[in-house]
Amino acid sequence: MIIDFNPSDTPAPPFTVGAPETIASASGLAEGSYRILHQSSRSDVAFGIWRPNGAAEAKVRATGHLFVLVLAGGVRIDGARLGKGQSLVLPCGAECVLEHEPATELAFSTCRDEAYQGPRVPLLIDMEAELAVLPPMSADILVGPQPRQSSRLAFADTSGLWKVGVWESEPYQRRALSYLKDELMYFHEGSTMMQVDGEAPHHAGAHSPFLVPKGTPADWKSEQLVKKVYCSYG
Repeated sequence: MIIDFNPSDTPAPPFTVGAPETIASASGLAEGSYRILHQSSRSDVAFGIWRPNGAAEAKVRATGHLFVLVLAGGVRIDGARLGKGQSLVLPCGAECVLEHEPATELAFSTCRDEAYQGPRVPLLIDMEAELAVLPPMSADILVGPQPRQSSRLAFADTSGLWKVGVWESEPYQRRALSYLKDELMYFHEGSTMMQVDGEAPHHAGAHSPFLVPKGTPADWKSEQLVKKVYCSYG
């Protein structure tokens, strides 16, 4: 089942008071709330929606990796503003001052990583950075011509299983495949139609965040260039 991340119409479970578990705060954020929409096979890896509705400003520390994507409103991380569609990774051990605007909604993913030795500073995901061309797709799964695809890995945990990056593809169509990972996607450009057996077709356009859980058998059809930021596990 493909899971939409639209804040206004996401189904149960209800919101829980507090902040995602990889965030520690001296004050303020505990008055916010969050909702887990998908729990991965690893208990510390989760995907959900966060409403940091407590104090407008709080000093926070990441006790694990945290990916955040602005769905509504905006946030400032050490003074740098992120508006709708912008995203960042707060690596394990990073500290920053987080400010949020009224009615802010964030998609998020968490990941524990005690072995992490990398930079401990907020990492803004740059959608304009240069991408590397990917190898061709297997012709066996394609319905139509081979697309040109490119990507950039922006961040990965120590295991290499929890990843954040940018992906771009020319229009293409492929047959149904079982997804090998949990993947949260947000299209900055383009749209796609995906079909899961027994379910209604799922249309995703620009600025429509959604998650495909690991094991979901889904096809893909896009008729224009697609550019997305993603956070995946698996």
